[in-house]
Amino acid sequence: MASTVSFFPTNVQMLQTRSGHTHAAFGTCSAVPRKGPRMRSTAVRVSSEQEAAAAVRAPSGRTIEECEADAVAGRFPAPPPFSRPKAPEGTPEIRPLDMAKRPRRNRRSPALRAAFQETSISPANLVLPLFIHEGEDDAPIGAMPGCFRLGWRHGLLDEVYKSRDVGVNSFVLFPKVPDALKSQTGDEAYNDNGLVPRTIRLLKDKFPDIVIYTDVALDPYSSDGHDGIVREDGVIMNDETVYQLCKQAVSQMNPANYREALLETAADEAEGADILLVKPGLPYLDIIRLLRDNSALPIAAYQVSGEYSMIKAGGALDMIDEQKVMMESLMCLRRAGADIILTYFARQAASVLCGMGK
Repeated sequence: MASTVSFFPTNVQMLQTRSGHTHAAFGTCSAVPRKGPRMRSTAVRVSSEQEAAAAVRAPSGRTIEECEADAVAGRFPAPPPFSRPKAPEGTPEIRPLDMAKRPRRNRRSPALRAAFQETSISPANLVLPLFIHEGEDDAPIGAMPGCFRLGWRHGLLDEVYKSRDVGVNSFVLFPKVPDALKSQTGDEAYNDNGLVPRTIRLLKDKFPDIVIYTDVALDPYSSDGHDGIVREDGVIMNDETVYQLCKQAVSQMNPANYREALLETAADEAEGADILLVKPGLPYLDIIRLLRDNSALPIAAYQVSGEYSMIKAGGALDMIDEQKVMMESLMCLRRAGADIILTYFARQAASVLCGMGK
């Protein structure tokens, strides 16, 4: 029904048609039908601003104006009674310490702690390692509760879908290559139709926006099980391995060395590295901080399977609170300077961060 609009003094008019539809005008505007059957109307009076304010009364029964008048005159209501909590019997009476600063004031409540927290973690900081194999069924990994070797066409897609649902969009792939495809020189690593290339194509087809990392190493493809080519006398052939991978360093750093990490960092940067990875994570928090302070590249930390399994085992034995230790361990890596964290806790931690965890 078409309507014209006319203006009247302060009121609101509700106009109801015979069909049950209602037209309304607010403030100083009302809707009047241009033509058609006559309608019943109900006028609703709206009080002025002064009348409305006067109608609002405090719990004591006094109006806002009366309370304001008392405040202007200096007549303030008595504060609620206060009683200081009692100290245990026998507590000595002392003069408060003369301290200009008491840091705990900024930590006395959850709201204050959150307001001044220096380090934060979100699902965007997490990378989930995924083990894949040629089979169709998912096989549990005994030493890592909650982790599986995933069938690359079924279980893998389900795991990525669930991870994305809690905000994890980065993944790193570790293949279990059939023994028949392994060799001393790891040639299967270059098969364009190998397990990893096929998996990447599948994931990118289903989830185009995810980030996929791959492990540039020969050990999944080597019959010797080593990251490099092994000579018959047991010596690792570094230069030949580098040639095979085009980008590979198999001389493991001595874990007792600290400054040597800077030499490795300089070499990686010179070779065009995009990210610096520290592995394992928690035992090398000092190295993570060292790299953070000396490199402009993003820093990644890998919370390896041993770290994951220790926390899982402690939780299963009720020796620790698994969820709290998990989150604190990840926060430690972030605080040390890691931009991203490769962790098997990625989906579980992201669920906690999203409020979905227990």
